[in-house]
Amino acid sequence: TVCVPKTCNASFATRDRLRSHLACHEDKVPCQVCGKYLRAAYMADHLKKHSEGPSNFCSICNGEGQKCSH
Repeated sequence: TVCVPKTCNASFATRDRLRSHLACHEDKVPCQVCGKYLRAAYMADHLKKHSEGPSNFCSICNGEGQKCSH
């Protein structure tokens, strides 16, 4: 099974794997809190990070504090 977008040459052995892959072609939307772009399916989990205790997001790069070097 082959991915449809012409910019993607990925192929998969099963339809389930193709279906999972197709999510990477979805448009991303900005987080209303930090501006980070994510797929809509992940936004609810991402927003939980903002509401749980002190912010662990870097104010310089909008990355997670543990993963950036600021």
